[in-house]
Amino acid sequence: SSSSSSTSTSTSSSLSSSCTALLLQLYYCFPRQWSAQLDPLAGASILKSVQQSSQLDMLVHRTLSELESEPLGASAFVVLRNLTSAHPSVVMRYIPIMAALLEGKSHFEPEQFIAEQQPRLYQYILVIADQLRPEIFKHPQFGSLLQPYLDIVSRLNRTVRGMESLFSRLSEFLCHLALADQARIAPYRGLFELLSSYYPEIKKLHVLLERISKQPLTTVESSAAVASFSDQEVLQLSEKLRLDSGTDADPTFEQAQPVIETLQGLDKVSLRVPSLLTAFEEPLLPLLSCNVATVRNIAYRLILRRLTHHPKNNEAIFEKYLQCLQAKDSTVVTAAVEHGAQFALHSPRFKPSILESLFLLGIVGKQEVKKILMLDAHLH
Repeated sequence: SSSSSSTSTSTSSSLSSSCTALLLQLYYCFPRQWSAQLDPLAGASILKSVQQSSQLDMLVHRTLSELESEPLGASAFVVLRNLTSAHPSVVMRYIPIMAALLEGKSHFEPEQFIAEQQPRLYQYILVIADQLRPEIFKHPQFGSLLQPYLDIVSRLNRTVRGMESLFSRLSEFLCHLALADQARIAPYRGLFELLSSYYPEIKKLHVLLERISKQPLTTVESSAAVASFSDQEVLQLSEKLRLDSGTDADPTFEQAQPVIETLQGLDKVSLRVPSLLTAFEEPLLPLLSCNVATVRNIAYRLILRRLTHHPKNNEAIFEKYLQCLQAKDSTVVTAAVEHGAQFALHSPRFKPSILESLFLLGIVGKQEVKKILMLDAHLH
């Protein structure tokens, strides 16, 4: 009797756990419909795990469902991209749905695939997946997300044209996968050799094949390949990021060349380890107002990457950005305006100040204000 009771309790517990998991999966697929049903069906334990993000889940689900929409797809993509930057762990839950969206199209022949503009959907999801690196590589459903891309490649022939942009982006994404988990992509070497013969102009394909062909890194080499800097190295690199023309005049492009080379190196390394950028915030911020466009553009890219991967303690960044919107140099102002929506989405606290500064610029800031307000409308 005791044994029977124990077995019954175990079975009941297992059933309860399975039901809970099923309810959560249904909620993630249909958040709006199921949010009202979870309380009576599943009790407080399930609600506790979802109630704080239920509105966010609904927004992610809605934007995913609109990615294929002709009039709304591009706007939905912009919203989803910014949601991924702000809430990567929430978007990560929807990888199975992304995989399902792709899987339903991967059986198309290439000509039909292009005619129905499916490369656009595949690119949208690839951009989101790229934002979720490197954690996405460890997701249990990552293989399901990757397979539709491999299926499309396997159906190609030499006469198909119109997917160069998709395959270029896919190659770049897989280069990162090859660095993180070479064994996972190595079995497809022959497939990408064939793709490279069809699209020899895609340089990243050659890089991918080189990375697949290399011997796996040893533990020591892997450690060396991961970017990490000592305090002394941070100080040395920070010094190399300081611009000084030696006079009161603005530095020339030639004088800025050492800084550009240091920025390019930091850009490359931080793609793999974005967290290291927090150590370089102080020397990077002055470069946002540099008169040399190349310096300014890379600095913006690095600062936005820092905000994406480490959104806290950002007051100094936004104060500097607002100063750039009020700078005397028109090229500095123009560059700041072009990044207005990205900065506004990263900080609700500073958004009113950003909008006010853009309004004060008149026609120059008008388009960026529209973009911010449009994104606000989607987010609410």
